[in-house]
Amino acid sequence: MKYLVCILVSSRLDILEHSVKSVEQQNCKDVDYDIYIVVNTQDEYFFQEVLDKYKSKNRMSQIKVVRTESNGKPGKGHNSVINLFKNKILYDFLIMLDGDDFLFPTALKKIDYIYRNQESCEIILHVGQTIFRRDENDKIKLEPSQIIKKISQDYNTTLATPFRFISANRAFVDNLEEDVYNEEAMLYDDYKLFLYIYDKIRVTSNFEKENVCIMSDPYMYIYNKNNENSAHKKCFKIKDDAICKQMIKKYNIETLECEKINIKHYWEIGKNPRTNKEHEEDKIINEKYRADFIKLWQDKIGKKPKVLFLDFNSWSHKTIETRPLGGTETAIINLATELSNNSVEVCVMTCNGLERKVVNDNLVFMNMEIESILSFNPTHIVYQACNTSRSVDIDKLLPNAKKIYYVHHDINVRFIEICYDMSKEENKKNHVNVYKYVFVSSWQRNRYIEKYKIPYNKCVVLQNGISPLVNMKNSYNKTKTMIFTSTPYRGIIPAYQLFQEVKKLIPDIKLKVFSCFNRDRSCSLAEAEEKAYKPLERIDELIDFDENGRPVQNHFNMTNNYYSSVYDLLMKDPNVEFYGSVPQKVLFKHIEEAMCLFYPNTFMETCCINALEAMAMRCNVLTSNLGALGETTKMFGSLIELGIDVDRSPDTHISNPVRYVDIPETYKRRFVNETVRIIEDYWSESNQQLLNEQQNYIEKECFWKSRCKKMLDIL
Repeated sequence: MKYLVCILVSSRLDILEHSVKSVEQQNCKDVDYDIYIVVNTQDEYFFQEVLDKYKSKNRMSQIKVVRTESNGKPGKGHNSVINLFKNKILYDFLIMLDGDDFLFPTALKKIDYIYRNQESCEIILHVGQTIFRRDENDKIKLEPSQIIKKISQDYNTTLATPFRFISANRAFVDNLEEDVYNEEAMLYDDYKLFLYIYDKIRVTSNFEKENVCIMSDPYMYIYNKNNENSAHKKCFKIKDDAICKQMIKKYNIETLECEKINIKHYWEIGKNPRTNKEHEEDKIINEKYRADFIKLWQDKIGKKPKVLFLDFNSWSHKTIETRPLGGTETAIINLATELSNNSVEVCVMTCNGLERKVVNDNLVFMNMEIESILSFNPTHIVYQACNTSRSVDIDKLLPNAKKIYYVHHDINVRFIEICYDMSKEENKKNHVNVYKYVFVSSWQRNRYIEKYKIPYNKCVVLQNGISPLVNMKNSYNKTKTMIFTSTPYRGIIPAYQLFQEVKKLIPDIKLKVFSCFNRDRSCSLAEAEEKAYKPLERIDELIDFDENGRPVQNHFNMTNNYYSSVYDLLMKDPNVEFYGSVPQKVLFKHIEEAMCLFYPNTFMETCCINALEAMAMRCNVLTSNLGALGETTKMFGSLIELGIDVDRSPDTHISNPVRYVDIPETYKRRFVNETVRIIEDYWSESNQQLLNEQQNYIEKECFWKSRCKKMLDIL
């Protein structure tokens, strides 16, 4: 009797390591088994990381790594394990374990016992599971489930699976005529397996078949409820409910009677039940494992983190209320606030020259000084993007603090190229000590891995969230208005030209443009509250002047001057309102009135907060299929292929922007046609349904309260 243990994984190498150990360290010397890690992922880099991790020959057991085709949903992965076993005729039995879950050390011995003592058994299913979770006080809980003797009647009316697949023999798998996991569901992929088994046993008088063993044991399977990457955390329940109801119809099941299903305990199975002594010996082994497991994970969590955000730019917590901030600064403010709301002690230090400001009991902003950094004594230091000469000194002063690089920029930004240049020995040393790289999209992360060869297992994706100032409502007073809210070099030139074509087809359409380079033209908070932001009428309203009334020769004035001809055209167009840059509160009022984010982007964005905020306020998003825009918008938007190579640095884009004549005619035609369709169909039933689903996605996943969970997991 030879077993194939398949561990199915799609993410989280750090958790997989412990899942594999739980199989390697089974207390079953007489059981012959091999381990296969089945990597079911669309992520080439993760597969390579798993391959590199387990290619070593100096392991306790022989482990093979295989990759199967993935559609991003768990059902296809589970089916791929069954199909893999079908082709591995050397093995008599299959055991399947999810790569973020664990087995108790006597699990394989119990499974083997069942097959040997009930020769007719072809499949083993398990009712109840021990839950691994972290409570609100950060205490690890691993409470064995009770021995379940009867399935609750609640399963008759609730779409949930009452048992878990543990193992099957060759006869059962070879006789399967169809896939037993649903490949479209995100949460209930195993509901199809449940119905398949239920359909087999319901025809018997006692809901029991000799070849099906449904058992309960508190020391069999550990379900990890903490993994934020699990499909269970990001499913779309409404869609899954509809899938399950269709499956019930397929099996012609009018009423479920789950309470009639016969459940056994493993020691009751067969002609030679296990003795109490044997049972107690197993219990001692499992309880020791349970105690060690809790200690291991409690030590991993350790004490509550103290997080220091360091940004060597000049801004403070009030800046966002008086002038626009960049995406990175906005993200730091909102992420720090949410962490503090989750009882994490947080300090944000910038080079603002301002006095210490306590925001709440757990969050303080202050000017960056070495004495203050040492006094705070953080467990984690979150650097904006990367190390600098100043941060190297800080690393030496706080060698035990875990270093996190919070990266928003793309690979071709000049200071990124300098700091990530691994040909420099100093950079190599700095990057060796990085605990995690936190990126804002998978697209961006993959580019860093390709170019700078940073380790995949140190990379985490934490997408940007939207501002808490966004007021989400079911309906807004929409007008026939579109909005452009990005930096000029990212598409303001084609936006103006394309809008001229749109006007020919929709003469009364309006475009509001919130775009310029100068974010530093700030005012006091009181002025920001009272100031009436009106469309600009003169170029000099965008220019900073010195005390003698002469233009200041700074970066913003020079770049604004470069784009002044476009600004002038926008100001003179009666259908356009050009505002330059305004505080968020002002901007959001205008987004609430707009039907469409009109964004013919020519720049590869790593993550677009503007798109998310427009989606939250029921705007259709129309943009280019560049960079991470598809990933950011979850494909709710209309994304059009630009058709030209724009992979270059921001500085190049600023000084040499994509011209209208550079853009293919097919793109122009499709963009204009799609604009007209969006405006004309805005109030249609189908579009309103799209906007409803779009808002549901934003509400569930895109506020910082939800995004923050990933950072808590990192910490």
